[in-house]
Amino acid sequence: MTLEITLPLVRQSPHDTEGGRRDEIMYFLKLISNMTEENLKEPFLLYEHLQEISNLAEQCLIPKLDNVEEEITEWENVISLNDLEINLDKVTTALSSPALTKSLEEHELTQREKALLVNLIVLVGEHRDPDKPWTSRELIKKCDLIVMEICTLLRKSSDTVDKDRPFDVAFGYDIQTAGTPRKTIFFLCLQNLRQKLRPSTWKYFPAAVASFAWIVTQVKYPNLSEFVGDLFAPSLLLLDDYNDENKILGIALAGHGMANLNKADITRDNWGLVLYNALHGLLYDKNPNMIDSLIPLLMSVLKAIEVNPNSNSHIFTKYDETMRKMLFALDTCSETSLKYSWIIQITSYLEFLGHATLHWNNKICGSIIHFTTTTDAALWKAMLNCLQVQVKNTWLKPNSNKIAEIVLRIVLNCSVLDLPNISPEERTEIIVLCRDTMKLLEYCSDFDEVRNELEVMKQNDKLHKKFTATLRTF
Repeated sequence: MTLEITLPLVRQSPHDTEGGRRDEIMYFLKLISNMTEENLKEPFLLYEHLQEISNLAEQCLIPKLDNVEEEITEWENVISLNDLEINLDKVTTALSSPALTKSLEEHELTQREKALLVNLIVLVGEHRDPDKPWTSRELIKKCDLIVMEICTLLRKSSDTVDKDRPFDVAFGYDIQTAGTPRKTIFFLCLQNLRQKLRPSTWKYFPAAVASFAWIVTQVKYPNLSEFVGDLFAPSLLLLDDYNDENKILGIALAGHGMANLNKADITRDNWGLVLYNALHGLLYDKNPNMIDSLIPLLMSVLKAIEVNPNSNSHIFTKYDETMRKMLFALDTCSETSLKYSWIIQITSYLEFLGHATLHWNNKICGSIIHFTTTTDAALWKAMLNCLQVQVKNTWLKPNSNKIAEIVLRIVLNCSVLDLPNISPEERTEIIVLCRDTMKLLEYCSDFDEVRNELEVMKQNDKLHKKFTATLRTF
């Protein structure tokens, strides 16, 4: 078997010596062509074989960008995708050597052999997202083949590989049996990417960021507890960026950590408090997608660093500080989509807050009542669902008058106004939600006052015909 490397794969620096690179690569390719099952039994030759594969993989990594301020429109000027596809084929061919597979079946991977798989795993991580401009569907398929070969080498059957987490079992087994985190393949991958993910350099390596994000999601509870700082430090860099895509990725990575770490891991070295302060800086963001990702993560952080809000509902806690900022953000937003996202997330937060909602009873109603003049059915339904949660949490000391006023405003607007953008089915659904909200108010301690006012309104309706027949049903 004779393999040839396609050069140049990437743009060459003026200081690179093309002849020297070609001689080195061709030496290793010649070494592969002479590999047999017999001579691969020699540990040194096996290491040389893996070293060659690692070098080939390193040549396929996306290079450092020259300028991060300008958006790249032509990625062919950075890396040749055709050459990359050809070289990935050669990596797969070298990796799938039967002699290599059989030789590794006879002994555990040594530390040196694990290190040589790192470039392969980092390479695969760069080509997992089809939306990235430096990859393609064809490259992803080729990397899938490399994943299958690596899983075979790590003694995980390629038939049982999880599409989203192919290295989950292999990394977990390696972490549990390595004795120390520094001897694991996962740690070696993080160490390989560490220089690229420094505060001053990470913007120049977008592919390395994508690879890091994919690699860390391969490890789940309880195997992530030894790598808390390695996960959260790059996540904080992403959260602090001006680019929304990077912020959302940082939220996703921090969320993966929160889901796969216990409370002791999160509070160790104050990582939970650091995350809490970093996430608070994003509460005033105007991107609805950001808000939808941010609030669930913030709630999980609060669970780790603060006591249950229901057990300390008589004191002001970090839950209340968060609620204050959320309601301020709701008051200052103008776009309907952003209002909708905030009300949905506030509803979820109130369910989580429980009786501590009492601290914000008047403020919640004061914020929501301004949105009753809207003509958006989805926003009306979200407001009514929020009010129902508020009533359930505060029935002992509710704000029934204000809640009833909001409900009746929605009823009148929905019934009287000519709203072509709201279908009859949606109107019916809104009226049903209004009735349900009023029924919940009947259980509140101050509903008698509301009932008396409703009776007066009904009498006025009969006398002056100001309100619709719908109002008489309450």
